[in-house]
Amino acid sequence: MSNFKPLPISKIHVPQNRSREVDQDHALAIQASIVEQGQITPILIRPTPNGKQPYELVAGAHRHRAIQLLGDDEEIDAIIVNADKEEAAILEVSENIFRNELTALDRAMRFKSTETVGKKERQD
Repeated sequence: MSNFKPLPISKIHVPQNRSREVDQDHALAIQASIVEQGQITPILIRPTPNGKQPYELVAGAHRHRAIQLLGDDEEIDAIIVNADKEEAAILEVSENIFRNELTALDRAMRFKSTETVGKKERQD
């Protein structure tokens, strides 16, 4: 089950171990589009397991960064998903896997990263 909710950008934690880094030029292009047309696609977030910020980014890092560039008091449209760490990694990969800018190697690395997360979760 998921819920849609506009949230202040400051309430969302971006994990350091993201499978894909944010390209600043891409974020700036998205920011310009958001200023002109509004945010078209919400980001995916999940409740933070044990953190200062109540939510953690699952997918949509470029959109998140684009809104963040507008200011820390900005709101962003988000879909809140109930996902553990492994499910969040799979959601991130599934959102990004078919993007045109990913090479075959990038796609393979994304798939491999979900395998690693699954193994870590089972060991813990």
